[in-house]
Amino acid sequence: MSSRCTYLMQYFSDRYVLIKDDWLSTVIDFLYEKVPESRRFPDEKFSNLVFDQWAWADFSTTSFPAFANHGINEQATKQELQSPIVCQVSSLLISTNIRIMCG
Repeated sequence: MSSRCTYLMQYFSDRYVLIKDDWLSTVIDFLYEKVPESRRFPDEKFSNLVFDQWAWADFSTTSFPAFANHGINEQATKQELQSPIVCQVSSLLISTNIRIMCG
């Protein structure tokens, strides 16, 4: 693993994200191809590029599941978190059930 990969793994770990190695390698190659000058970027600047790619991607392809890796029972109706977790909302249901009171 390159020093850049090691830095990025720690960068994401510090943000409570368990990043997948294969995705990380793919995104590094992608950025090197699309932004050739990024090869010379300091780690922090390059990390921001990788973070932007991660934030707009489907987390199921980029990261390991948060609940399973934090010992959270997915069937529990209530559970106290021991540390921050990162999750992605993939859909949201908004109810339009409005009651109109006539008086």
